[in-house]
Amino acid sequence: MKGSKIGALTLAVALLAAQATVLGQDGAESPENMAHPGAVALSEAKPGQWSYKAFPSLRPLYVNENDSDGKSTCYDSCAMAWPPLEAGDQDTDVGHWSVVERDNGTLQWAYKGQPVYQRFHDSVTRPRGDGLDGFHLLKP
Repeated sequence: MKGSKIGALTLAVALLAAQATVLGQDGAESPENMAHPGAVALSEAKPGQWSYKAFPSLRPLYVNENDSDGKSTCYDSCAMAWPPLEAGDQDTDVGHWSVVERDNGTLQWAYKGQPVYQRFHDSVTRPRGDGLDGFHLLKP
């Protein structure tokens, strides 16, 4: 009986240590847990502060508060200013990322169900679209 209690205690400590490794000190996900498609790069702006960017352009990524789960509302002139993060026919879901079909039949990446966009006018280092037209920077 004594051995099983020690074994259970050891297992509990190991699980807590594993959780602390997966979650950073501030409770945020660590890079090992942030699986993403090839169209996305993972960037660390400050220690422990991660963000997703379009790859290879490295432009910041956005979600639109006007979109519903898996359904984009951004077409025509909106899509010219806020290009969807395109997915290919062979792409498959990975981590929190999924492939959604747009009304025009093209495929787009979504993060936690929210379609993802870039901003045409953004630079790599200075995102300027946060809060414009219902778009917000994507935060892991």
